[in-house]
Amino acid sequence: MNNMYGYARVSSKEQNEERQIIALKGQNIKEKDIYIDKISGKDFNRPMYKKMSKRSITCTFKNHLCSAIML
Repeated sequence: MNNMYGYARVSSKEQNEERQIIALKGQNIKEKDIYIDKISGKDFNRPMYKKMSKRSITCTFKNHLCSAIML
């Protein structure tokens, strides 16, 4: 089983992440497996990225091949 996860980030709530989502879907990543943060890039406190990482680690731990595509 191959689980694909995607991550998109924009710096503010006013910015639109739609282009990143389209690109991730173009890589056959399901919308439910796309994690989005609307947060400044000044530090790495990104809640959805951390959530995606935990999910990836869980899948790897259960002998599933997981990967993340980040834009």
